[in-house]
Amino acid sequence: MAQVVIFTDSSRQGIWVRGIGPYSLATYTRSKGYTVEIVDFISGFGYDDFEKFCQKYIDKDTILVGLSTTWISAPKSFTADLKKSFAPNSNLKEDYFFDKDEHSVYYDSFSWALTNGTHKKFTDCIRSYGPNCEVVLGGARAIEFNAPEFDRVVLGYSENQLVDILEQKRILPRIVNHDIKAEIGDYDFHNSSQTIYQENDFLLEDETLPIEIGRGCIFQCKYCSFPLIGKKKLTYTKDPILLKDEFQRNWEKHKIRRYIISDDTFNDSNEKLELLAKISDELDFDLNFWCFARLDLISKYPEQIDLLHKIGIKEIQFGIESFHEPSAKTIGKGGKADRKKQTLYDIKQAWGDDVHTNCSFIIGLPHETRASLEEHYTWLESKDCPIDSIGINPLFIAEPDEWSELRWRSEFDKTYDQYGYYFDNPRHMFDWKKNDDTDIKSFDEAIELYYYWNNRITDKKPSNTESFYY
Repeated sequence: MAQVVIFTDSSRQGIWVRGIGPYSLATYTRSKGYTVEIVDFISGFGYDDFEKFCQKYIDKDTILVGLSTTWISAPKSFTADLKKSFAPNSNLKEDYFFDKDEHSVYYDSFSWALTNGTHKKFTDCIRSYGPNCEVVLGGARAIEFNAPEFDRVVLGYSENQLVDILEQKRILPRIVNHDIKAEIGDYDFHNSSQTIYQENDFLLEDETLPIEIGRGCIFQCKYCSFPLIGKKKLTYTKDPILLKDEFQRNWEKHKIRRYIISDDTFNDSNEKLELLAKISDELDFDLNFWCFARLDLISKYPEQIDLLHKIGIKEIQFGIESFHEPSAKTIGKGGKADRKKQTLYDIKQAWGDDVHTNCSFIIGLPHETRASLEEHYTWLESKDCPIDSIGINPLFIAEPDEWSELRWRSEFDKTYDQYGYYFDNPRHMFDWKKNDDTDIKSFDEAIELYYYWNNRITDKKPSNTESFYY
């Protein structure tokens, strides 16, 4: 039995990779003297298995049961609303939002029940075994799934907030958001943060784990809803001694050497890369990494090409978003398109096939036109293009609703009207229209272009790769 039980799900549906949040919470909560059990990959378990977990871990002494929403799929009603808003000839497929076998156990899981509002039998099950516990909803999408069946809804990074609930030193409201950045309590990411896995976390030998090198980003891209942006360099990175200890411990106990770096911008400073390169040199085993990075920074600091390779990067995600220079400048990712493309050639020449490069793009940004898409996307589909895989998405802007002030919202979400976007259909959350001099005037049109270009490009350069994870 445990005082705290956290149910969570895979960060890569179908590949089964852990998310880091619940394990960071568990490590800090365990350091405060509480027993914690994590039940992961819950979309792979139906109700009967869920009840078995409750029976095994929850009793009258359980204080809190947490349910994470971070990796929950889109709600069925939300998907249906989006489908209604698309143009009739867009040929929208349901697997744009989730691609699941209709006979899968997923349809009997808590994850599916939560997206459809049929989760009460799961919360009732928890309370039947833990009559004294609080049932708490947390994770990145908690406010979207706020419902009466949950005693509390916790928003943001919650190391401090979770302990505050457990210790009951002050009266807290139902919606807990007094420290969404985990910066005003005892928890100290820079000086004391580690993710320590225990035997009851059931790690597999040589599996791929997430890791935080830093928690924050120095940039402030207008489409980004991440709350920890605009940081100063190296003020938010983990202490190198703790980081090295984490790598060493995971290797000695579980032979783990592959990591997904969860930092939003891993290469935001040379100092950070040099720090990890030094740690990598000091270890007696090779590290391999997947990371998010900015291509324009490598263009500006070409020495990062060798640094990233030395660190052990095996797969890298560049959020280029647009090669159209006015669009890129507007969202905070400026620079000459030709220079960015040359950097991609330089990377391929230096790394060869040793590192897989994936680049993502957004359709519907300010100033982007069908002609500019044609110009640059034609290059993307060419044999000469050095990118290994490509992902394309329409621009998502969330229309304000009753919970807007509690969401993490991007600059576009807050001031979309200043860029020519507007909403005239309150029933459809992302159904924006655009009043400007471009010829991409709506979310419908962005979706149509998404399908058109995905069909042309991703068959030649698939958008997903599972090579790193196994």
